[in-house]
Amino acid sequence: CASWRKPGRQMTSVATKAQGRHNYRENENNSNKHIDPTKSHLNVNLDTRYNSSTELQTAILNRVKEVDAVLPPKRKKKDRITTVCIEIPAPRENMSYEDAVRFLKAADEELTKRFGEENCHGSMIHADEQHKYIDTSKDRFVESRIHLHKDVIPYVDGKGVNGKEFVKKQLYRELNQLLDKVCMKELGYSFQDGSKQKSRGKVEELKYDSIKANHALNKKIKNKNQELTQENE
Repeated sequence: CASWRKPGRQMTSVATKAQGRHNYRENENNSNKHIDPTKSHLNVNLDTRYNSSTELQTAILNRVKEVDAVLPPKRKKKDRITTVCIEIPAPRENMSYEDAVRFLKAADEELTKRFGEENCHGSMIHADEQHKYIDTSKDRFVESRIHLHKDVIPYVDGKGVNGKEFVKKQLYRELNQLLDKVCMKELGYSFQDGSKQKSRGKVEELKYDSIKANHALNKKIKNKNQELTQENE
């Protein structure tokens, strides 16, 4: 099983705007403690058509309207999914910046070919969001990896923009195979590390799991210290 972020962050128009602000680091460097501003120059904007969340959001909305005009949805919900954020990490821990970026650039190119440039709007490599967190599956601290955010409009042939039909198990299998192929070509080894570990989850999910694990660890330490204090009294 691959150790990559699920393409499961299905986003409404509002969420897409927020994701865009995160990707372009708009008013975020000072508020997000996991971002190191001294490394932000290492981030790479792979889709140079856009340089702001506003430009990105406008392009996505225009594409959705374009598809809807030909293949309109049966009904438009307020929480309609118009974007899927695919998040892919560097394939190994502690790999070089150069190798990580080379792989992520190649992966981005293949994803664009797969989904069509008209449905891909915004690709950003983040290298300034590296920090230690507790990997709950390994029960130890690990370093978060350089990763790619790619926003894709969930277009399905004959059904238009349809998030539910777009995100299925077959998509996961297909993308795992695609990433394996890219990784082997660029780095000489498989994207899947052979650990049989399930998807590591999205970046925000990893942070949340790490925070919970930290709280649990601190509680155990506190209880242990209290026990030692009582024994010494």
